Amino acid sequence: MPLARARASTFALFALNGFLLGMWVVHIPEILDRTGADKATLGYLLLLMGGAALVGMQVGGRLIDKLGSRPVAIGAALALSAALVGPGVATSVVGLAVALGVFGAANGIVDVAQNAQAVEVERAYGRPIISAFHAFFSLGGLAASLVGGVLIAVDADIRLTLGFAAMAGIAVTIVAQPGLLRTAPVEVHEDASAGVG
Repeated sequence: MPLARARASTFALFALNGFLLGMWVVHIPEILDRTGADKATLGYLLLLMGGAALVGMQVGGRLIDKLGSRPVAIGAALALSAALVGPGVATSVVGLAVALGVFGAANGIVDVAQNAQAVEVERAYGRPIISAFHAFFSLGGLAASLVGGVLIAVDADIRLTLGFAAMAGIAVTIVAQPGLLRTAPVEVHEDASAGVG
């Protein structure tokens, strides 16, 4: 039962990650209108977001080494959920750049932490199941496109939409966190011969 719960909780993390990213993507046209950003500027903003994600991955890896993947996954998922609100309330290109930098960094940390959890669950199961976790990421993105599309069609306020999505993300993280596996931090041993010869 604990292992099945760990698998379900990790599925939830992947689905949540896909859902939060999908909710940002589906609202890009409206966000561009609100901030006055053109398509060329969007390209630079996406590059910024990707760069922030890479930095987040590096930071996430170090945090996992020190703390284990469970607390990092929980903290990053909460941060990513809250950061989703940023692009929705941004009213300028600068504000959107800051919001996407934070969102991208949080996503990078989540990506590393959820995959670390998936590896631990797969190891415990003793058979390949990683692809199933990534399938749930795609399902989360699909759910976002459906939910976001409906809310856009009924002209829902983007700030409320992303705000409710953020609260849903926080709720999912809180429900999922007890089932995540506790992993030991990585012990780093100094090599006495380092730098010699």
